[in-house]
Amino acid sequence: MIEIMLLGAPIPAARPRVTRFRTYNPKQKTMTRIKREIKYFYGALPIEDPVAIYLRFFMPLPKSLSKAKKLEMASTPCTTRNGDIDNIIKMYTDCMNGIVYKDDSQIYSVDSIKVYSFEPRVEIGIVVYPGKGICYEEKRSNK
Repeated sequence: MIEIMLLGAPIPAARPRVTRFRTYNPKQKTMTRIKREIKYFYGALPIEDPVAIYLRFFMPLPKSLSKAKKLEMASTPCTTRNGDIDNIIKMYTDCMNGIVYKDDSQIYSVDSIKVYSFEPRVEIGIVVYPGKGICYEEKRSNK
């Protein structure tokens, strides 16, 4: 398993903005920073085989809460609207595109969670598909 840990609060992907003159991605600078971090931690050629991705998003606790309430909320599911999990997944799978794997169409499985934490971060696990016969049994002939 390949493991990558990125420090800082998880960031959701933004929709492209369209103006009268151009189309642009408002989070392009953020994506470039995340890609640079992923490239630094991964440091190998892109994988060409199918991959399973495991994403763990540790969201920051709200600053307005008391210390006791923060202790109570740590490691609990984060269901507030500070980034939908599908948008956060999209940001990180797009950033790994061309660095960890050649194309995000190679992803055959995604497992993710989003919980509160005192240390906001993103943990990424990548498992390369090991080959034939692991997930599905071959058809057996009964003669």
